[in-house]
Amino acid sequence: MITPAQTKQCQMIVEQLADGNFYSGEELNLLLNTSRTTVWKIIHTLKNLGIDIVALHGKGYKIPGGMELLTQKAILSYMPVDIAELLASLQLFFVIDSTNRYLLEEVRKGSVAPRVCIAECQTFGHGRRGRPWFSPFGCNIYCSLHWCFNNPLASLIGLPLAISVAVLRTLKYFGITVQVKWPNDICFEEQKLAGILVEVVGDAAGPCHAVIGIGLNVQRMRGQSKDYLIDQPWLSLESLCVPAIPLSRNKITAKLLEVLVQVLNDYEQFGLAPFLDEWRAADSLLGVKVKITTPTETMIGIAQGIDDSGALIVDCDNQRQYFRGNAVSIRKYD
Repeated sequence: MITPAQTKQCQMIVEQLADGNFYSGEELNLLLNTSRTTVWKIIHTLKNLGIDIVALHGKGYKIPGGMELLTQKAILSYMPVDIAELLASLQLFFVIDSTNRYLLEEVRKGSVAPRVCIAECQTFGHGRRGRPWFSPFGCNIYCSLHWCFNNPLASLIGLPLAISVAVLRTLKYFGITVQVKWPNDICFEEQKLAGILVEVVGDAAGPCHAVIGIGLNVQRMRGQSKDYLIDQPWLSLESLCVPAIPLSRNKITAKLLEVLVQVLNDYEQFGLAPFLDEWRAADSLLGVKVKITTPTETMIGIAQGIDDSGALIVDCDNQRQYFRGNAVSIRKYD
């Protein structure tokens, strides 16, 4: 566990090394007003967070190629004025346990206004069914948005699918076409690109609070690899783009939040209906043989898309089945 003081020291060193140049141990000592031993320990901590730092005798430390750090100012500057004003309370953390967990706690304290929490790194990021979400530092986007709905709790059942469409629209803006995998994954050729976690609290009759978490792989982790922590094939946006065109995480985050606000406003008024055609057009499982696992049984069938409520339709042994909820797991079955 990193203490607040250590977090501040880590942040200062990363901000110094972000330009990709070498800095000597002595320069970093002066920056932190501390000893070389402390600097060495901080460098070790940063490496454990997934940051590729090289050390060269006589030259010091550097992050090869540098690193674009997320900043509140940059993200808000890329948004339309009305969206930036709505989300002006955006909070950016160097390291946090979970962006979703943080906003859920703020909801319990009484928060009702739209709020955004973004982190460079999560130590306990998670997806559906409590599965860990691998969150190395400075590579990807870990973003959560709190939105209060006046709608009944049951009306939010299709919200994860609408959020999937928001991610599709965001990536399309950057010239990237991908697919969706029911209920909450964004993928490309069966490799996971992003995951969505919607956690809802509130009264059955409303109002309801939704905390929408999105983890989006932007860059492959450089340096030491921890792929063994990931239990399925995955890829990053940079592998889908022309190498000469750099991806700005600040710009992607800004566009994602802009589209999310538009989608949430439409969902509150019209429900899932405006998003069904886009979701169905990107459905990666349509007509595919799948294995469905619920808390009580496992079935094999052919996926037939979704109904108008967002339920997954699967034909199992000549019988049509409908699946809903976070407790359902679906995989392609070979």
